[in-house]
Amino acid sequence: MTAKIPYSPDHSIYIYGKELFFTNGLGEVYTVDTTSNLVKKKFTIENPRKGPYRYGEQTYFKNDSMYVVRYDSKKKVKYYIEQYSLETGKKTKVVQMEGVEEILSSIKGKSVHSYDFKILK
Repeated sequence: MTAKIPYSPDHSIYIYGKELFFTNGLGEVYTVDTTSNLVKKKFTIENPRKGPYRYGEQTYFKNDSMYVVRYDSKKKVKYYIEQYSLETGKKTKVVQMEGVEEILSSIKGKSVHSYDFKILK
């Protein structure tokens, strides 16, 4: 089933503290305690896209947060980034990414999608 494949296969595993984090394609984030090997579901991102086409959604981990690049065709600004706390699983911030559609449509002769962007900072 395609929806179980992580949003970002290259960015779906991360170690923070004594926990190994893994996010799947259903928007669920699991942890493995590296001292006890205990596995548990830590949290689920809000409104995860569960269909086979999830090109607008990607996950990245940095420091004590997980970032989810999202796309919603119904919103005025269609691309945005959600930030989730690895400690609590709560969404802590949403940043709208204005201008992404113009960038993506300006590239001629190549196929560029939102998942080609990387969070650098």
